[in-house]
Amino acid sequence: MTGTAIIAKEPTKSRVDVQIAVTSISTLMSLRDDELRSAHYFDAERCPTIAYRSSRRADEPNGKWLLSGDLSIRDTTRPVDLVVTFGGAVADSYGNARIAFRASGSITRMDFGLDDEFEKEAGGN
Repeated sequence: MTGTAIIAKEPTKSRVDVQIAVTSISTLMSLRDDELRSAHYFDAERCPTIAYRSSRRADEPNGKWLLSGDLSIRDTTRPVDLVVTFGGAVADSYGNARIAFRASGSITRMDFGLDDEFEKEAGGN
């Protein structure tokens, strides 16, 4: 994963731009990982990254933030809101500042054109 996060005191000046290499996806099951990277799902060969670019940050209760932005998977981009919490700050062994954030949200894979054959194969509609 690579990216930039700028957290400003003025929420409108904050932004996040993150790219995740599809080949980095790991479920700890190699056969499933291979299937997720295939053209059937994420299509790592043709679309090597998943990207998130924020467009707005707003303060939420309990010190959380609501981050609104666009998530791009394969050839589809959709708006996605993330709830972000600050995880803390430390200095690493070289004296560099390290900070942690946790973001959570929800998406539906079919909204991004990911194959729905898995549900059909499992007996669903």
